[in-house]
Amino acid sequence: MDDRLKRRFWAKVDKSGPVPEHCPELGPCWVWTAGAGGFGHGQFWFRTRMWKAHRIAWLIAEGRIPDGMSVLHRCDNPPCVRRSHLFTGTQGDNNADRDRKGRQIAHPGEANGRAKLVEAQVISIRDRYAAGGVTQYQLADEMGVHQAVISGIVLRKFWSHIA
Repeated sequence: MDDRLKRRFWAKVDKSGPVPEHCPELGPCWVWTAGAGGFGHGQFWFRTRMWKAHRIAWLIAEGRIPDGMSVLHRCDNPPCVRRSHLFTGTQGDNNADRDRKGRQIAHPGEANGRAKLVEAQVISIRDRYAAGGVTQYQLADEMGVHQAVISGIVLRKFWSHIA
């Protein structure tokens, strides 16, 4: 990566960002101040396409990102580009880190803003399917959802908090 590109990148970084509360030993975040994309990650135009800024920071410091790996944040601050706050891992590692730190709050059942069904419908689906005479496809059509949703309900993968 040439020096001109590095200067252009670092000109968009504020090195006096917040210190992460859950890991103050990391020191302050280096916050991307230019454009941001999904989930607040910085964006940087590089090699004919838009990249996430923290990935460019990793490339500057390390030269490459290992195949199949993501660049993750120890600080949990998406616009941070400080190398010491970044590490590589799989998407599974990222999900486990998110869950361990409680960043994913699951809202079961009707409390989930994306729920299309209510508890009474879920109970009815399970009862009717167990009694026989109706297919998952018929239930799906009646309830206005995909058959995979009915399958998840019947197998208790979805709405598992309902008896």
